[in-house]
Amino acid sequence: MATIDNFDSYSVGDLNGQGSWTAPAEVDIQNSVSQSASNAVTRTGTGGLTTSKKTITAITNDSATVSCYVRASVTNDGGGGSFGYAILSSTNEIARVVMSQDNNDIRLIGATTVSLSSGATTNTWYQLTMEIDFTNDRVRAKVDSGAYSSYVNGLSGAFSQVDVIGLVFGGTVGSLYIDTIEYTTSQNITMT
Repeated sequence: MATIDNFDSYSVGDLNGQGSWTAPAEVDIQNSVSQSASNAVTRTGTGGLTTSKKTITAITNDSATVSCYVRASVTNDGGGGSFGYAILSSTNEIARVVMSQDNNDIRLIGATTVSLSSGATTNTWYQLTMEIDFTNDRVRAKVDSGAYSSYVNGLSGAFSQVDVIGLVFGGTVGSLYIDTIEYTTSQNITMT
């Protein structure tokens, strides 16, 4: 795995503008809870969907994976929402993997939705990994070292690359954290 971002070189406070991230004001860097090293991302507000985005050098080969770690202080709340990450091709979202607080599960959301695990434990880090099949415009995902789900088509139909990573927060409750976004690919890519 190579690291896309671990947030450790950033200053505590607003994520927007750090490391080329574009983020709403309520998405912050904090250093009290992290998956590894010192910093992780958190959301200080609640409400509608927010997405923070970072452009990366395009990933284009089949079987490439992207993963990140998520943790929540509340995992089963009917008034909650979901949070995790999305992969995008330019401005078109391909798919996302999220912890759903409403449904107390972890989900892959593409053209259809697949539950990856039922139930989640509070204050536990989960690695959410998505594998990309560019040839067939589909993705599949897994939690930690579990088995991959079935494939789902991407939200935006055909796609030929992943060049944007998005951190997704929607209507969430409690303390939420996202950390260490990584990739595997046979390509030699550099981050922009």
